[in-house]
Amino acid sequence: MKHYFILNPAAGSGKFVGELSQRIVETCKQKKVDFDVYITKKVGDATDFVRRVCLNTPEGESARFYSCGGDGTNYEVISGAYGFDGVSVGFIPSGTGNDFIRCFDGKENFHDISAQLDGSTDRIDLIKCNDRYVMNMLNTGFDCEVARRAAILKKKPMISSSMAYIM
Repeated sequence: MKHYFILNPAAGSGKFVGELSQRIVETCKQKKVDFDVYITKKVGDATDFVRRVCLNTPEGESARFYSCGGDGTNYEVISGAYGFDGVSVGFIPSGTGNDFIRCFDGKENFHDISAQLDGSTDRIDLIKCNDRYVMNMLNTGFDCEVARRAAILKKKPMISSSMAYIM
């Protein structure tokens, strides 16, 4: 199995990319697994990358994608992987809210790269809306307005990502 780590440099205000990338490389080399690290360049890039890899993975081979970002990155990776056999998705949270991991016990294991590599997979339900798939929530109306305004506030000095959502 090949392991693909998709890092979103915009997630969590970009604080985690360097340190997380280093941990990924060290752990994968130590465990002698076949892996790649991909850093996204723009919105939608994770979906395109995952889909491209899936389409080019030879039949009978498997791939595991690790979404390294927030819920938005997770959404993109799931969207790219959906519908392909032999594909699984893991999540290494490094975003602002990381709402997805709140659904699970043992949240610390999501940050443990070695545990992720050794982990087994389980199927989860997805929510389909207009030919798109999401994992744990679908927001409309007021929630979307909060997210839009928080994105603007996060760019201002002295306002943390979590404070932007509160404001």
